[in-house]
Amino acid sequence: MSRRSLYIYGLIPAGKLPPMGRAGLEDGGTPGLVYAVTVGAAAAVVSAFGGEHRPAPLRRNLEPHDRVIQTIAKATTILPMAFGHVARSGSQVRALLAAHARDIAAELDRLQGMAEMGVKLSWDVESLYGHLVDTDPVLAEQRDRIFGPSRPGTYADKLELGGSSRSTCARGRAAWRTSSCRRWARAPRK
Repeated sequence: MSRRSLYIYGLIPAGKLPPMGRAGLEDGGTPGLVYAVTVGAAAAVVSAFGGEHRPAPLRRNLEPHDRVIQTIAKATTILPMAFGHVARSGSQVRALLAAHARDIAAELDRLQGMAEMGVKLSWDVESLYGHLVDTDPVLAEQRDRIFGPSRPGTYADKLELGGSSRSTCARGRAAWRTSSCRRWARAPRK
């Protein structure tokens, strides 16, 4: 890649880039000046990048990438790029913006006023298996049949019970995800 390569952080509505200054990936030992390349209603957020290849996924590169995206997300809608997108020139960025202008505008409109969330759940129970058996009568019956007083369960029986436990857990996760998404979809927007 030539000295005039551009590192791309994301896509935003034209004219909405907050003041960023030199917050980008290092270019020649100095943090890169972040600016917008605009075509029509959309802009690509970029900074100069003089590397010969894609930037390495090192902390010194990942932190400015994330910081630029987070700063912009506080001010406007952004379609963030995954780490490592480099264009050969501003002309290449403008051509891509022009070729996909309708899709970019539609996606920016769709995401206006929304936020992305990552949710991690963990079971707050002493024994997940015990909880599943206590709350699922079919699973409890299967356990009692396999480990009843009449005979010890075989290896195949235990594998079957384990599979049933995984299925019960997966159904619970899916039901929670569906109900949560419905609640969040009704949440007021900005």
